[in-house]
Amino acid sequence: LCTFFPQADTLAYGRILKELRAEGFPDYMIPHKVKFTSNHPALSMLLPTLKPYTVGQLPALYEHWVLVQRFIWGINSLN
Repeated sequence: LCTFFPQADTLAYGRILKELRAEGFPDYMIPHKVKFTSNHPALSMLLPTLKPYTVGQLPALYEHWVLVQRFIWGINSLN
């Protein structure tokens, strides 16, 4: 969980050079952390248990996602 939440936060909001220097990152690590710009779509899910019911919810969520793209946004998801 130590990297689960910061990764989603970084993909959503990005990191800037001033912020990294203020946090005290060494100069050799900064190029590897600044390359992320914000607004990258990502889906992170934290399941309470790994049971057949919760695993079965994953395809249902994906099917709903495709349905929304198809009917509301007008994206042809079948190609």
